[in-house]
Amino acid sequence: EAERTVQQFLRVGLAARFHWCTIRAEQAGKLGRTDLEVVDNRTGKLGSTTHHALLELKVLRSFSHSGSAYPAATTEEAVSKGVNQANSYGNDNNTLLRMLCCFDMRSDDVGDTTTFAHVQTNAATLCVSLKRWYLYRSSEHMRDALALRSLAATDDVTTAGQ
Repeated sequence: EAERTVQQFLRVGLAARFHWCTIRAEQAGKLGRTDLEVVDNRTGKLGSTTHHALLELKVLRSFSHSGSAYPAATTEEAVSKGVNQANSYGNDNNTLLRMLCCFDMRSDDVGDTTTFAHVQTNAATLCVSLKRWYLYRSSEHMRDALALRSLAATDDVTTAGQ
């Protein structure tokens, strides 16, 4: 249920931020179901609709709900499919901004570069923006990661000064 939970929180946040727009979830089309759309059918000319943004959501995991490990290829395939979905759904509605939004729940934070390396060129060509948020398992896990980053940055500065 992680993707549904993320979708619900984003929908509420987008509705609060873009109160003049309609936030649509799970809209069926000929190519499939969109996750979230930001649509303005209130402020333009009478009868006009502007599709501002399409957000394709992916939750990246290390393990399935049964506890079996997902291979890296499964994650890469999900990200590739997400780029294609954002492009197709965006084209279908003539959407101005198409985004693949990845919520990374994997055990290790591998970073944006590793997560998107295999789709970077296609996403740029298809005008699909890529964004990833790493979701920490706990506050302690986040503090540890931040401390490691600070230590690495200190090491880089020390090394550069020698």
